[in-house]
Amino acid sequence: MDGDDFSRAPLLTKQDVRYNTFNHVSKDEIKDIHEQMIAVNEITQIVSNLVYQQGEQLNTIQANVSESSQLTEKAVVELKQANESHKKQRSLTGCLVLVVVSVSIAIALVIAIPLIIVK
Repeated sequence: MDGDDFSRAPLLTKQDVRYNTFNHVSKDEIKDIHEQMIAVNEITQIVSNLVYQQGEQLNTIQANVSESSQLTEKAVVELKQANESHKKQRSLTGCLVLVVVSVSIAIALVIAIPLIIVK
């Protein structure tokens, strides 16, 4: 072949090169690629399911934290009310003791004064 023969040879386009390259790939290689794609698809589905489940778990955790916060706030209010009630009860008990002592002293005086006068 001289220089003229090369100039007459058809030029290959990029499409021709891709086609020729594809023709050199064996059926076994295509089958392997197909199996790998199936495996990647299965892995992607598994990961997707795991992410979905974790999302549900996060939502459950968030709901539990929110509920715990509300219950804690309610418990604080109830503890404050119980503390106030306990303070009132102590005051009431103190007043009751004072009344009982006062009545006892009054009764003792009522009984003792006539006895002292009679002697």
